[in-house]
Amino acid sequence: LLGHWKLAVECGPDEEGSEASCLASPEYLHATLRFDLDKVPADEIDSYVVHELAHCSVWGLANAAHSMCGDDAAKLENVRTHEEGLATYIERLVAGLTQEGT
Repeated sequence: LLGHWKLAVECGPDEEGSEASCLASPEYLHATLRFDLDKVPADEIDSYVVHELAHCSVWGLANAAHSMCGDDAAKLENVRTHEEGLATYIERLVAGLTQEGT
């Protein structure tokens, strides 16, 4: 469902030291995915890619929720936790549908 997006992939550490990250602009159908291949286990790269791509689909919703939080750190963390949970759910759903014998 992201075939119409312009996706850029970068390798190496990001500013926060994450294993992987996504910076999406859904209004422009553009996203940059970054993977620190020194931290991502080789046998899990597919899951990491799907997880970061899932962020593209939920970015708009998460961004709207963030804007409603203002500067409330607890609310912002709550939104972050739910966004990551949803991206992980989508990741596992896609993985479950694409595994051999499934």
